[in-house]
Amino acid sequence: MKYGARYIVGLAALAAAAFALAGDLHIEITPAYEGDLTQTARTPMKVTVTNDGPATSGTVRLETQAFHMDYPVSLPARDSVEFEAYVYLSWGDVVASLATPRGHDSTRFQIGGYGYAAYQPGVLLVGLSPGSLSYLRTTSNGSGTNSFADLYCPASDLPTRPIGYEGLSAVVLDPSIRALSPEQVRALQLYVVSGGTLVFNGGKSADWDEASWATSLLPARGFKAGPTVKFAFPHANGQGPFPSVSLTTAKPVDGARANYVRGDLVAIVKPIGLGRSLYYTFDLSESQVARWPGMEAYIQSQHWSNAMTRVASFQQSPQQGMGVQPAIATAPQTLPSAASPDPFSAKLPSTSFIFELLASYFVVVVPLNFLVLKRMKRGEWAWFTAPVLSLAFAGLLFHSARGLYSAKMSQATRGILVTQEGIPDAEFVGATQMFIPNAGEYDLHLKDVDSVGIAGTDSGVQQIDIGANPELRASDSGSVSATKMIARNLSFRELTFAQIYPAGSWVRFHVDRKGDQARVTVTNASPYAISHAWLLVGNLSVGMGDLAAGAQRTVTANLKKSGPALQTVSLPMVNSGSARIALDGEVDGLEPGPRIGKEVATRRSIELLAFANTEVKQ
Repeated sequence: MKYGARYIVGLAALAAAAFALAGDLHIEITPAYEGDLTQTARTPMKVTVTNDGPATSGTVRLETQAFHMDYPVSLPARDSVEFEAYVYLSWGDVVASLATPRGHDSTRFQIGGYGYAAYQPGVLLVGLSPGSLSYLRTTSNGSGTNSFADLYCPASDLPTRPIGYEGLSAVVLDPSIRALSPEQVRALQLYVVSGGTLVFNGGKSADWDEASWATSLLPARGFKAGPTVKFAFPHANGQGPFPSVSLTTAKPVDGARANYVRGDLVAIVKPIGLGRSLYYTFDLSESQVARWPGMEAYIQSQHWSNAMTRVASFQQSPQQGMGVQPAIATAPQTLPSAASPDPFSAKLPSTSFIFELLASYFVVVVPLNFLVLKRMKRGEWAWFTAPVLSLAFAGLLFHSARGLYSAKMSQATRGILVTQEGIPDAEFVGATQMFIPNAGEYDLHLKDVDSVGIAGTDSGVQQIDIGANPELRASDSGSVSATKMIARNLSFRELTFAQIYPAGSWVRFHVDRKGDQARVTVTNASPYAISHAWLLVGNLSVGMGDLAAGAQRTVTANLKKSGPALQTVSLPMVNSGSARIALDGEVDGLEPGPRIGKEVATRRSIELLAFANTEVKQ
């Protein structure tokens, strides 16, 4: 009895020690933004893990009803670790759980916000006081109301990865921002190049010349304190006179244009990739500006929420109406030939065919077979004829689906890569279709991507992101890796992803202008060939054929003429009415996304949109 009591006391002591160790671990999760969070895109969250005990390591998992992601963490002794995570918000809570060899901890964050308010486009205001641009919440568009969710964060919480800007229509930067990290600057660059709107706030003493980190993004230079004015906006853009505001004027950089209202400089805008940057000469957050009734209509006229130039507009996605999926390019696609092994064009037998085949089987094998044998007085032959007929019908069924059963593991990637001269990096956004003939667990060899999601499953349920889908496992340690996917026999999968490449200098432009003639020299400085290339000079398009790696070609464009229409919708739509110079083509040899199975070349489409810093005014 004495030894039994000691044993029980010892177990209790061990349990208490284990409980104490587990109690040394704490996890917290908070949004990086202040304001009503959108539930149609991944949102930056700050995760803090505190370890009050000895050093250990583990995994943090963040989950919602439509998302999960693992984050490996190393926890020093008696210290805390903070990292940023990008969570796809959905109904319910965000659940954060920590698992280590020493113990576990978990917490919840209530998202809140239901109904239409959950789908407002977000405008992120960096360095501005919360509520200073609350008038954005009810912006009239002439036929109704287009509400924005105004979000706020200090410069220190600005996302360091492009995925952090997924749900934002615009990002407004205040002159009080003195510095940003190189990672934050790169994320902003990629956000704008892929179609975002970046706004530099102005007003009294807004000297953006001191912000060296913003050089590649600023549409102006030479900032100088200007007069106090009242803009005479046309009546259609406002109600009543604009209030008196102090201006800081500037000069447009190459490729930027100044917007005036009856002689007064209001804004400067510069296209960058598919997006643009704007500088307003007045302070958007001034109280008298916020109270001016016409401000709502004016912001709407600036098309901060113009989704037509976002990369996401060039796609056919399962969640097209919600606008949350990465892009799939609209470059010309070669239809697969009959001789090419293409499981994506193979079709399973229709339901009606299978029903008719089964009905015929039961008729032939049971009544017809026995009636014929009975008339022949050979009923015992049914032991032989029934299996033979069954095999014959099975052969017909397999023959009708022979395309899939004979196909090998295959994949095909489609997407778009947008580059801008002067911006070092570019983000490829696209999707990979995969056909997996045999059930099993597969390594996708997908690493160092900005985001990843699975678009479809065997059940036909469309997943917005990785979601509550046990078939795909991914982890995020500053970049995402997805190396495990489980599939059944004859499975089709589609992964959406975003991947960053140092592609900013892949295409170089040199322009000489003499009268109506523009001599444009294009150099393919990338390690890949560019096929089916087209050069756009304003609204003029010129076919350039194929450009080998390192090749250079010069064309002369008569700006008074117009060229043939392109077969893509990308560049003509973006370049319409502008004087920009850009190249559209297919990149041969670039292999983004998962590397699994044999590539179906006829379905592959890697579109490149390369924009020059120089424009040619017609």
